[in-house]
Amino acid sequence: MTSSSYANALREKITDDTTHPVDYYEPQFYLPEDYGTSHLSVVSEDGSAVAATSTINTYLGSKVISRSTGIILNNEMDDFSSPYITNSFGVPPSPSNFIRPGKRPMSSMCPAILFDKNNNIRMVVGGSGGTKITTAVAQVILNALFFNFDVDKAVEERRIHNQLSPNVTEVESEFDKEVVDGLTKKNHETEYLSPTTIGAAVQAVVRHENRLYAKSDSRKWAEAAGY
Repeated sequence: MTSSSYANALREKITDDTTHPVDYYEPQFYLPEDYGTSHLSVVSEDGSAVAATSTINTYLGSKVISRSTGIILNNEMDDFSSPYITNSFGVPPSPSNFIRPGKRPMSSMCPAILFDKNNNIRMVVGGSGGTKITTAVAQVILNALFFNFDVDKAVEERRIHNQLSPNVTEVESEFDKEVVDGLTKKNHETEYLSPTTIGAAVQAVVRHENRLYAKSDSRKWAEAAGY
């Protein structure tokens, strides 16, 4: 997935005048329903950095609690695909994600540490929110490092999401209407999320010169902290 050839093959399929039927994108994936997820982005005074995403999968995991430790057990087996079963996000099962001995289920989590050309930490970022994690994290990175938004605006900016199946482009309320209208003209089926829908929540730390700026997504009523 990190090879130039793979990136070039994907780039050749990008068109700027229309969207295509699902089969055009050759989907080979499974995106798990994921509610019990959290992410932590940390940069210490010595420059060490950690991006850690943890999950028990759905609400209260497997809904089983250990009698000896009080720990709620996860239900990560639900991240695997099973034949003929489409998950609640409308994503069909993928043979590459069927249950097999020794396999690890596919997940949307993508904790990331980004460096500048001098190998100094530029950004630590990740998020929670099931299938919306990857698109949310990508948009926050673009906002902070390419569009030069401050970290607060980079995280809080309204977001857009498409997971191919169902082939609907979802936008948060108050998202730029001109962009939505432009996507509609290019044959995207668009849909606004309700104002109460959280979507994904992103936690980010960005370095500007010799200062660190942190933001914890208000979509989950969180706050950043320092010492």
